[in-house]
Amino acid sequence: AEDMTITPLALERAFAEANPGLRTDMMSVACRRGVLQEVRICLDRTLTGFRTCPQVDDLGCRSAEISIPAPR
Repeated sequence: AEDMTITPLALERAFAEANPGLRTDMMSVACRRGVLQEVRICLDRTLTGFRTCPQVDDLGCRSAEISIPAPR
């Protein structure tokens, strides 16, 4: 497998497409030095539904593109 390069927004859109009810303003992509660290998805208090989380989204990755290392 090869490393993948993608924009943070494209990654968020892929997560939203795969999870009905999830929108890009309900998650945040975290990166370090242009490499994906994690995707944070915000849930409601019951942990059964998604919710918006601008405070988490504001801390998201600012890189134009991020690298996703291939599984080793």
